[in-house]
Amino acid sequence: MKKYPLCVILPRTLEHLVAFLALSLLVSCVHNKITKEESFLPTQELKAETILASPMQWSLPESLPEHLLIPSDILALYKVVSSHVELRQGPGTAYPINDQLLSYDSLVLVIENSGVWRKIAVLDSNLSGWVHNRQIKKTLVKNLTVIKVPTRFFPVVRTVKKVKRIKDYSDKKRIKVQIPTDTPLLRLNSGKKGVLVWLSHTNSVAWLSKNSSF
Repeated sequence: MKKYPLCVILPRTLEHLVAFLALSLLVSCVHNKITKEESFLPTQELKAETILASPMQWSLPESLPEHLLIPSDILALYKVVSSHVELRQGPGTAYPINDQLLSYDSLVLVIENSGVWRKIAVLDSNLSGWVHNRQIKKTLVKNLTVIKVPTRFFPVVRTVKKVKRIKDYSDKKRIKVQIPTDTPLLRLNSGKKGVLVWLSHTNSVAWLSKNSSF
């Protein structure tokens, strides 16, 4: 058996140790990155119902998923009923016009109201902006039960006071809750019923009264 001097063995051992530690660190970093990304991706469609958990986490997660898969009947879907509709950067003719025009029959999502103006998001692109309410019309989308929508299209609202009751999405019954003041929530829709928000902890939805959030 051939013997090597100690001065030769030690450097080789150190080289192997350094290589092993570097590889371990690389694997750990990749695993953490994948775990972090996957933990905020929706694993299922957003449910058209109200689901509470115990304990219930009301606030939004630190990192939101890039998209939400949402049942189409939850959303305020409209179609463009005019040709070459201009998208403005604010609710009024005094605001600048965006570069691109909307074509007739484009499917859009209304995400905010201001008088006769509507802030819309174009579902087949990354466009968003303001149009007059006469240029769009509410629609029902056949054969399209779930829509993939970029999360950034939805505004984050905050509770202006402690919320003690919410409305169940399905039967509109009041449910006793304890949502702290200044809790951030993602607003999916709004109307006479109130403000529809995403309950991220259970991947469901619920109605809040309009005077509960801003």
